[in-house]
Amino acid sequence: VVVRQLRVVEPAISLVRTAEDRYNFSDILDEFAAQPPSPPPPPNEKPARFSLSNIELVDGRVELDDRFKATQHQITGINISVPFVSNFPYLVETFVQPAFSATINGTRLAVKGRTKPFAESLESSIDVNLAKVDLPYYLAYVPVKLKVKLRSAILDTNLKVTFIQYRDRPPRVDVSGRLALSDLDVVDDTGRPLLKLPLFEFVIGSSDLLSNKVSVDRVLLQSPVVRLRR
Repeated sequence: VVVRQLRVVEPAISLVRTAEDRYNFSDILDEFAAQPPSPPPPPNEKPARFSLSNIELVDGRVELDDRFKATQHQITGINISVPFVSNFPYLVETFVQPAFSATINGTRLAVKGRTKPFAESLESSIDVNLAKVDLPYYLAYVPVKLKVKLRSAILDTNLKVTFIQYRDRPPRVDVSGRLALSDLDVVDDTGRPLLKLPLFEFVIGSSDLLSNKVSVDRVLLQSPVVRLRR
């Protein structure tokens, strides 16, 4: 499958949270969860080859009516651009640079990419830098019930995502940089302490997402406290 351009204009999604872990689409998730798992592929079967290029989502909108907490959330003006996603050697014409922008509850967020026009390979990249993201606030909206609960966790990232095309080799989507969780406090589903961690730092070397190859430069666990019960 080779798709030269994929463009979605003004998609709108309306979500309703009716209970702590129930939404207006939870019945669909329940139906999928009740189906038997798919059989594994034959051991020597080659993966399906595909190439999707110039992927764009333009002026999307997500509205969340949180009736459980009597609040409203809006994400408007969602614009996403991805140069390509491919798993076989196929040099395509890309005219889209990686980018993301949106207005989240009235706050504007914009991330723009850049391109190396004179490099031997067609290369564009985007930086994903997040500071002091309160993970429990967002995980509260996960539509399935989790076995553990985050009482606190702060996420910081300094990542670089690079899209690289070669003339004679498979393309790459590389990720590198730092990911850190601080003030991590995890309890089990009964509220009993499970894990406390002042700092968890994960430094990723150049890793190709399309080939499932990950290079880890550094892992830091600072003063972990684990409570296990048999």
